[in-house]
Amino acid sequence: TKAGVAVAFIALLGLAVGGAVTSQTLYAATASLVKEFAALRAMGIPRFRMRSFVMIQSLVMSIVGLAIGVPAAILLAALARSLGTESLVPTWLVGTASIITLVMGILSGLFAAQSLRHVEPATLLRV
Repeated sequence: TKAGVAVAFIALLGLAVGGAVTSQTLYAATASLVKEFAALRAMGIPRFRMRSFVMIQSLVMSIVGLAIGVPAAILLAALARSLGTESLVPTWLVGTASIITLVMGILSGLFAAQSLRHVEPATLLRV
C-alpha cells in the first residue's frame, strides 16, 4: 500500500540522516585529535592501532546508543499500549534494528578512520 511505501521511505530517510550525523560526529571527534594522533605517531604507534582505537570508539558509541534506545523504545511501546494504542515491538525487529545500528556505527568508524591517513609527526611542528 501507499502507507507502507511511505513508512519504508521515512525509515530509509531516518537511517540515512542517522548515518550521516553519526559519521560526521565521529569524523569531527577524530579530526579534532589530530595533534594527539600525531604525537602517538611520533612515539612509533602504528597507524593500525590508531585506526583500531577509532573503530572501538565507534563500536562503543553504537552499543551505548543501543543501551539507551532499545529500553526507550520498549517503554514507549508500553506507554502507547497503556493509552489504548496497539503497539508491538517484536524481538526480530529489535534484533534487526540493533544489527543495522552496529553496522552503521562500524561504517561510520571506517569513515572517521580515513582522517588518520594524513597524520604525521610533522603536524606537531605547525602552528
